Amino acid sequence: MEFIDKLDSSLTIGDDDYRDFITITIEEKLKNANSGLQAEGTEFLKTIGYLLELVHHIRTLPEGEEYDDERTLGLTRLMEIISKANRQDTYVRYVHQLAQVHSKSKNFTEAAFALALHADLIPFGDNILPAELHFPRQTASARKEQLLNQIVELLASNKFWESALVKSKQMVEHCEKTSYDFKKVCVLDHFFFFFFCHLNSSSF
Repeated sequence: MEFIDKLDSSLTIGDDDYRDFITITIEEKLKNANSGLQAEGTEFLKTIGYLLELVHHIRTLPEGEEYDDERTLGLTRLMEIISKANRQDTYVRYVHQLAQVHSKSKNFTEAAFALALHADLIPFGDNILPAELHFPRQTASARKEQLLNQIVELLASNKFWESALVKSKQMVEHCEKTSYDFKKVCVLDHFFFFFFCHLNSSSF
């Protein structure tokens, strides 16, 4: 649904007139539609109305830790809607907003799990991905590795060793199968062993 992308990029803080314009325009179009289309249109209007209110609410929340939980909940609900609409680029943008909210609150494990939602969308491969957010134009493998490194750092900073171990293993297995950069493989093996030792020591 390209409409969601346009809606997201067009809606500005406090833009009540724009939200009203969208709603009224769709309602006018539905008046002359057949009953089947009217039913579908009404449901669509409800979804769009909720989406507009949600985006507006998130963007107008004041700064401050006391609003972080509310901002997190709003972003999570928004991501669910966008995910169902299969708009990956918009979804990824909100994933990183969610990760930033968690990082600012020093909830590093939650920030890592948010970034993992992006990493899980990218299979290892040599296909070139366009630049987006803070990522340059790069191969799918390079972007996934960049994300996994960020995730591992966040998990390790919170001593969440088991999850850090799982993500490190992903990179180790990929590099062992596809990379001739033995220095990189050696470094990854070192970190894998480091997390494994911490996990075992914490279990006693």
